Amino acid sequence: MQQSFTNCCKTAQAAANKATAGSLNAKKEHCETLHQPSYDFNLSDPYGQLLENSYKSLHDPHLKSYYRRKDILRRLKKDGYVTSNNKVVCTLKELNKYRNYLTSLKLDFERNYVKEQKIIEKEINKLFDTKQAYNSEKSQFQELLQANAQPNPEQELLLRKRYANMIAKELHKVADQSTGRIKEEERQHREQIRRKLNLRKQIEGDWKTKEMLLKKIGEEVKREARIEDQHQKLREAADQKKQELLEKRLAYHLQKMQRDDVTKEESEKIRENNERAGERDNKRQNH
Repeated sequence: MQQSFTNCCKTAQAAANKATAGSLNAKKEHCETLHQPSYDFNLSDPYGQLLENSYKSLHDPHLKSYYRRKDILRRLKKDGYVTSNNKVVCTLKELNKYRNYLTSLKLDFERNYVKEQKIIEKEINKLFDTKQAYNSEKSQFQELLQANAQPNPEQELLLRKRYANMIAKELHKVADQSTGRIKEEERQHREQIRRKLNLRKQIEGDWKTKEMLLKKIGEEVKREARIEDQHQKLREAADQKKQELLEKRLAYHLQKMQRDDVTKEESEKIRENNERAGERDNKRQNH
């Protein structure tokens, strides 16, 4: 049984080494995330020293459609950020750091796998020691161990698949460069441009309508201002006529009052003269 367990561990380690070697030799393509899922809750790097947490836009999968544009990709290649086969350029220090990160994930996987195998071995030993398992169950476990001792291609494929899904499933495949996906991205890009152009035309049409409306409003305001000016001039002319008529009436009444005063003075003078003449006549008669 111990020999069977050892063979299982060797098989798992060989598969993990093979998968990890392929992961380390593969270069990261742009728009592929650097972070890979671990086997379980990993406490081997609590301070995040193996993999930086800083944001790297070239490894952001959400910007894939943007960086796949021909003009942007051409500019990245020209400036030296991306290689000719669409791989992100990094320093030797960054590459070694990322290798250490993948290696730590591989070791964590192997450690957990060995731990699981030991737990299985303890359970089997417990069943055998307490004699609670029947002969059929013993033979079933023995067959299971023998099957694990001689792994078939299907088991090896499952092991690789499990490891790839937990550590670096994106590192074992090249990004899909098929013509269909490229055409779909180009179609989406053209559709986006078309929507923007339609929106721009709609906005321009709305602005033209608003400009025409503002122009009409301006003309209406000017027309009302002209009408108001005309009404103001008419009111001023009417007020001027009223003022002139009032001045004429005042002048007429003033002249009339002056004439009345002159007539009154003349009447008083005539009366005084008559009184004096009467007094003189009376004096003559008395003498």
